Amino acid sequence: MPLGASRLNFLAKTQVVVEAEVIGTKVGLAAIGNAQIDTAQSQFGGASALFDSSGDYLALNSQSAGPALIPSTGEFTAELWLRLDVNNTTQALIHQYNYLGGASNLNGRFSFYVNSSGKLVLFIGGTGTFTITGFSTVSTGVWHHIAVTRNSSNRFDVWLNGTSQGNATSSISIVETAYTAIASASHSPNFYLDGRIDELRISDTARYTTSFTPSTSAFIHDDNTLLLAHMNGTDGSTTFTDDKGEREQNGLSAVGNAALDVTQAKFGGTSLYTATTSNGYAEITDTDEVDLNQYSNWTVEFQIYPDSASGNRLLNHAQAGSYNGYYIRMSKAGTNNYMQWVSYNGSSNVTRQTVSGGLNYNQWNHVAFVKSGSNFKIYGNGIQIYSTSSFTQVPGPSTASLIINGGVQSGSPYNARSVFTGTGHYLDEIRISKIARYTGAFTPPTAAHINDSNTVLLAHMNGTDNSTDLFDDNGTRAQVGLEAVGNAQVDTAVSYFGGGSFLGDGSGDYLDTGQPLIPEYDDWTVECWFRFDNATGEEIIASQYAGGTDGRAVFLYRHSSTAKLRCFINGWSTLESTTVLTNNTWYHGAVSRDGDTLRLFVNGTLESTQTANENVMQTENFWIGQRAGGNAIDGNIDEFRVSSVARYTASFTPPTGPHGNDSDTLLLAHMDGTDGSTTFTDDNSNS
Repeated sequence: MPLGASRLNFLAKTQVVVEAEVIGTKVGLAAIGNAQIDTAQSQFGGASALFDSSGDYLALNSQSAGPALIPSTGEFTAELWLRLDVNNTTQALIHQYNYLGGASNLNGRFSFYVNSSGKLVLFIGGTGTFTITGFSTVSTGVWHHIAVTRNSSNRFDVWLNGTSQGNATSSISIVETAYTAIASASHSPNFYLDGRIDELRISDTARYTTSFTPSTSAFIHDDNTLLLAHMNGTDGSTTFTDDKGEREQNGLSAVGNAALDVTQAKFGGTSLYTATTSNGYAEITDTDEVDLNQYSNWTVEFQIYPDSASGNRLLNHAQAGSYNGYYIRMSKAGTNNYMQWVSYNGSSNVTRQTVSGGLNYNQWNHVAFVKSGSNFKIYGNGIQIYSTSSFTQVPGPSTASLIINGGVQSGSPYNARSVFTGTGHYLDEIRISKIARYTGAFTPPTAAHINDSNTVLLAHMNGTDNSTDLFDDNGTRAQVGLEAVGNAQVDTAVSYFGGGSFLGDGSGDYLDTGQPLIPEYDDWTVECWFRFDNATGEEIIASQYAGGTDGRAVFLYRHSSTAKLRCFINGWSTLESTTVLTNNTWYHGAVSRDGDTLRLFVNGTLESTQTANENVMQTENFWIGQRAGGNAIDGNIDEFRVSSVARYTASFTPPTGPHGNDSDTLLLAHMDGTDGSTTFTDDNSNS
């Protein structure tokens, strides 16, 4: 009998960067029962997920019936490393099922499990139902690689340690609006796993079509990855994370008088400027990611705007004293300009590549240094200006900082004054990659780079004039601060998702972001779940407001006389819902701007529309829970999100789980935490 067949849940005001193409919305992995991280056993990474067969499992996307991960049709791979403690009972591995039709509803059910004989079983129900049962026993106490695939010909294969255990060909569709569980049946949780799982990955391609050797290292997120859970963390932790390919952000700091400048910019409005009269440079002190010597192929590139006399070091990663490492230098002799790469091994240079020409003064130039094996090339404005096939990689510095616009001398970083002549120069779009991006002549970039899986540093040098805030774009946006004012706090007694919400008592409690978030004229969406306790008058949910000022805005609020949800932006006609709001009831509220059209939604229903072309003020901070002048909310707010796009233009089904941060998100506050906490966090983590 199949498992469960008998009884189977904006750039100007806040730094927003483009999301990497391999980075997507994270899948929620909720630990149910006593499911936890275990550091006693692991296949990779020092930890695994432990399940003790007594009600422990992982629920995907908060046990909501929604878009599931195993595709209905087309290729896929579901795989994991498994270590069983027992193999004489039926134990679920991955289960995807919509049980709204009852436990006997087999239509499209996906069940992948170990049966009571210790064999792998794949059962898919519905028209064309079939079962594949493996022939090898999954032994206890050792790690096994387990996988199921569907290829382009609709052939399903079950794999154990790289060997096919059986196959079947069927055009059957797998249910997608479903509940998905790991280590349990998903409808009425049972058939719990007694053992451990590591390196769970689901992909939208058939990764294995013939016998194979399982991976000898942890998986890496790529464009075909739908879910990747490494099961790493501290012992006993109940936090499980989906790896969406984001790398750790490099800490990039401005030292001395180095700052952003609006005088010149290739992309984005500002660049890094270092004048010869300053003592500034930019620095990365923790260089684990940017140390080139760990990569067999790499690219270092940037945009530079030099004056007619600029010279000397642009990037320097060399050990003070020993000089192990490299530096990139620009110099001028007479009418000639030079670009130079120097590699050091101890006190002598091992490799010195110097090329004349290729750069133009008083305008922007794209420069790239590319290593591919023993081949090394220098490009100026897309043209190859130097090449050698005998490049020598030298030992990298162990503790040296990466210095931008400076170097090292006598144990200390150079400053710009000691290394540059002329007025100064500008640097923009600095990128270091762990691949050879260019192999021949190319058209220089016409837009800012996008972080991807091969990027180890990407500095757009964007911001406001004279700012010293420098950022490495690793696919996340800068986090928005949320200051709790008054008695604003986390409330765990009431929440819509996640176990916590914002609580205000109506007497001056709100969150201040410290900046205006809603753009002046561009598209946006403000949305959240909210609940009033004892509302009798006007109560504010979100605002960017100063009394009597053009463009003042209260995005969501309860009107005092009608008890309906409203949106007011000075210059527009007020939007008002048809729904009358009652106390002690959760509502999803949203307002969006799409060009010249404002739309107001309650519980996903479009209830009011207005058209105009007015601005939103940019001189006041965005507040949650109150506006300038008062009218604070007496109630709760949960899952608050501000977006840089009009997410809703017609009626929709409200979210059934917490939002994930994406490239269109300006602020995402889940409002979770410990009861009474005044710490609120913007989720900027690609989660």
